[in-house]
Amino acid sequence: EDEIHAHAAAHEAETGHKVKVESKPTMGVSRDWVLHYNPAIDWPSKVLQATLYHEIWHLLRRHHERGENVPLDKRPLNYQEIFNLAGDCEINDAADFNDKLPLPADCITPSKFEFPDNELAEQYYQRLLKKLKKKSVPCCGYRSLPANGASKDAPSQSEQEQIRRRVAKDIKAARQAGNLPAGLERWA
Repeated sequence: EDEIHAHAAAHEAETGHKVKVESKPTMGVSRDWVLHYNPAIDWPSKVLQATLYHEIWHLLRRHHERGENVPLDKRPLNYQEIFNLAGDCEINDAADFNDKLPLPADCITPSKFEFPDNELAEQYYQRLLKKLKKKSVPCCGYRSLPANGASKDAPSQSEQEQIRRRVAKDIKAARQAGNLPAGLERWA
């Protein structure tokens, strides 16, 4: 299990396209697979690894594209921020994140909003919209990062799909070996 997490995070850190952004206290990914990060982040290595792993899941789960499928009549001005929070809930409800792979203490989880686990981002989005009518929803970190012109070497859509398929294949192989975190099982 730890090998899968370490491999994914190390691959992104070593081969991914990165942009330093000192104005945010965290990291995030843009739709063109660029990692935006604050070089001053001073997290323990396991938390940094978990956060990289989390960001990779935004890409693998196509959260940027899925957010664009939100019907126009369900899009407040900040709908991309809200969908990103919903994507965070979808990722962070997984049993993958625990003592061995700890997320930052202030990360977004379904329990922070009193939502159930194991829902899709689209379901969390609808729940967040309802909650917004009652009170504000916290936003932090990077939200709806635009495609970055500095990412000309970022993977093409075809390459992105090949990466997703390769990861799914690796997950299925790990399932057969009996060494698979629950959140990965659901995605593959």
